Amino acid sequence: MNREQALEVGKRVDWLLVGSATAIALIGIAFIDSAKAVGEEPARETLRQAVYLVLALGGFAVMVFLDYRKLVSWAWALWGVSLVPLLLVLKFGVQIGGAKSWLRVGSISIQPSEIAKVATLLLVAALVGKRPPGRLRFTDVLVYGLAVGVPMLLVLAQNDSGTAASFLPLLFAAVFVSGLRLRWIVAAAVAGALLAPLAWSQLKPYQKQRFLVLTDPTIDPRGVGWQLRQSLNAVGGGGLTGQGYKQGAQNRLDYLPERHTDYIFAIIAEEWGFVGSMIVLGLYALLLSRLGRAAALARDRTGAVIGLGAFLFVSAHLLVNVGMVVGLLPTIGIPLLLLSFGGSALLASFAMLGLVASVGVRRHAR
Repeated sequence: MNREQALEVGKRVDWLLVGSATAIALIGIAFIDSAKAVGEEPARETLRQAVYLVLALGGFAVMVFLDYRKLVSWAWALWGVSLVPLLLVLKFGVQIGGAKSWLRVGSISIQPSEIAKVATLLLVAALVGKRPPGRLRFTDVLVYGLAVGVPMLLVLAQNDSGTAASFLPLLFAAVFVSGLRLRWIVAAAVAGALLAPLAWSQLKPYQKQRFLVLTDPTIDPRGVGWQLRQSLNAVGGGGLTGQGYKQGAQNRLDYLPERHTDYIFAIIAEEWGFVGSMIVLGLYALLLSRLGRAAALARDRTGAVIGLGAFLFVSAHLLVNVGMVVGLLPTIGIPLLLLSFGGSALLASFAMLGLVASVGVRRHAR
């Protein structure tokens, strides 16, 4: 790519997309620093996330300048390669927070499932792009399901049900762009309702408790119930404008667990209040609007799947995490994308956003 082409790409980049994502990540770094202020080595955690953000922005730029259509042509190979570290985790992985989801390389921990999400998005986009026009067939759904299901099952084997479930939006993006009919959606909803009692009976006791505690936090006063109560106290204690940066009681007194990952939004609500929470949610709304725009204006179905997949992926994480923080959904260990601490997730998120930006840049290309 010559200088003129590079300048042309730069002009076509959706700067609102990258700007909103970067703003969310910067807020995340600030509140990671606040959340770790009462813990060990707060400066190290903050600096590490800042370094990851710089690397993530570099990765975003690389993905923008690469033609997404060429990347999609390598989708099967990239997907296959991404499964290798998922298999290695099962044997050599490090357990953190009950999930054996990380590989340790020196002092660096890598979460292979985050890499697999980007590779899986590329694969389902490639499959939809190569599919001939016509009605969505059962065989199409089966192929999409295998593409998403294989890494999903490998992540589930790591005892990380939250991350495993986060692959599902990619499957929905594929079937939707392929022409999912309304009656299929209705049939799936009815089947889900009928199978709910069976699914409930298959849940483990601690998983059932995560649902039951939503109605009565005293059911598990030292476990999930404690987390929920402290999260609600933090959100309620923030009021309109918050208690002040690094001044939140739940944060300073070390009451709220996992506050730099799963519950970082609770810290924002406590220290910045309702106003600050709306600012953060507004940035997410802006980001989602740009992702939706990219999907709607994509020149081909491959690009549409990439845009819609990223839109649903961010939406699912946002709804589940915030719902968990305010006590509307059970605790399943899904962090808030771009905001929560985690280098692998930050790199993967910006790589996915770079793919979407690449789709937008080449919307008018031949």
